[in-house]
Amino acid sequence: MWRQLVGLVLVGCTASSPAPVRPAPTPPTLVASPVVIPYLPPEVIAPPRFHTECHAFTPSPMVVSGGALPPPIRRKVYDFAPMILAPVRRGPHLADRPRLGIGRTSYDLRAMFAHNASEVTACWKAATSRGATPTSLEVSVVIEPLGNTRDLTITSTRAQDDPLVTCVTAALATFTFTGTTTRAIQLGATLVFERSTQPEWSHVVGAPVAQPDQDLRRGTVCSPVLDDAPIARVRLPSPLHVTDWDESREPPQRGRIPSVRMGCSISIFETDKRAIRTAVKSNYGALQACYAEAFERDPTLVGNVMLRTWFRRSGGAANPTVTGGVGDPQLHACLVAALQDLWVTPGPSEDLGLEVNLTFTLEPPAASSPADDDPVARYTAGDFEGAIAAWTAKLGTPVSHALACTGRAGVLLAIAELDPWLDGGRLRAAIADLAHAADALSPEAARSCVAPVADVIAELTRARGQPMATQLTYQWLERYEAALPLAPYLDDGPAVRWFYAEALLATPRAAEGRELLQKLAWDPKLGPTIARELEARAERTEAISATCP
Repeated sequence: MWRQLVGLVLVGCTASSPAPVRPAPTPPTLVASPVVIPYLPPEVIAPPRFHTECHAFTPSPMVVSGGALPPPIRRKVYDFAPMILAPVRRGPHLADRPRLGIGRTSYDLRAMFAHNASEVTACWKAATSRGATPTSLEVSVVIEPLGNTRDLTITSTRAQDDPLVTCVTAALATFTFTGTTTRAIQLGATLVFERSTQPEWSHVVGAPVAQPDQDLRRGTVCSPVLDDAPIARVRLPSPLHVTDWDESREPPQRGRIPSVRMGCSISIFETDKRAIRTAVKSNYGALQACYAEAFERDPTLVGNVMLRTWFRRSGGAANPTVTGGVGDPQLHACLVAALQDLWVTPGPSEDLGLEVNLTFTLEPPAASSPADDDPVARYTAGDFEGAIAAWTAKLGTPVSHALACTGRAGVLLAIAELDPWLDGGRLRAAIADLAHAADALSPEAARSCVAPVADVIAELTRARGQPMATQLTYQWLERYEAALPLAPYLDDGPAVRWFYAEALLATPRAAEGRELLQKLAWDPKLGPTIARELEARAERTEAISATCP
């Protein structure tokens, strides 16, 4: 029954898919052995306040006469199945969606060291030619939302490393990051300096002359920045190794075959259909209000209306237009305005390189309204606020532990429709509330109760493939942590713990993540995979020049 309800949460992904049909499940019934479990649904939580920061960098060479942008090098097109709009003035609004963004990926953070690898290596060569012994340095730097760096500190436990510290500081001091974030990030990393097995230096190597890094930011860059967000603290999980190997110290060999170092395969953080779907559903209240106004003008208005929009590299929608279908100019202008405000994270890799085709099915209200005390019927009819109110009323009377859990699952599903961005505190509170109710049941009954929300949790915690092959950001840790209370009752609960442990590795809590991974290595489902990964990591070293995530 609830599996059918969960189907309402997800919108189809292909234009050829049939129009969605809302099922009509049978509402649950009260059972014997009533108990009183006080219940209040999670309150609406205001999103974090933010302001917009802009800075004009070097004019972009992409801008041509008239200020227009040339066509993107690559173009991606997403076609969506029809999405139902009801003539009602309710639903989520974009103003309530938290502007949390995705942060910087591990690949972005590695770029700072990889880009300056030759300068840092030259610093170490100058040090070892003067007799320096292997050492390690701790690096900390704050990366501002628009990509500037500040508060660069490099420390060592040995006084004899002071010249190396000074040299490496100069090498890293002027790096800037492209792309934007909504909060500052404090990056921590360990640089391990090792001596090669080559012969001793025959001469003293001069310290490199620090050269300012080229600022690759172009044009006017703007970003929403959270007003009071704490600085996110992240660490590169593995130390970066620096060696003083130098070709001049190798004896000449005739016929020597040059060695080739294979590079790393990297993935690009790209906008997917899920991000677009979240953006559209985040402004469903405005879209449905457009239909409500049009329906008042014409009660016979039904059918499909098609729109097309593009997305800029910054994530904002651009040039939405109506491409066909029913409706008058007022409706079309209203829908265009609602799409104009959309934003996605992450944005496409090419400016205006993502085209999105949407179809909205204008569906009139049912002939009869569902009963006020029927939460399942109200959910099915798209009245999610009404479903929450009906569940709250049912749970305010003595009910069984089983229905107490089922009702909280229903509330969670409704909140997921009202807060489809999955980054707000309201949904996380609903998850914790459901987990507490499930704890009062037997393991089998708890799993059955939690099963209907499995797809919502998967949407909350899904990363790109296996976690060690992803580009995790600090936001992923918050998502996994929110889902942890339900992990014991989900089929993919071990995977949630796995992703959580991997995300911990990129924070100052890395030791906690490693301990959890060691425990998960005994899990019968994921254990063998995790054990192999742990073994590979124990043998792997990370070169400072590598930019692998």
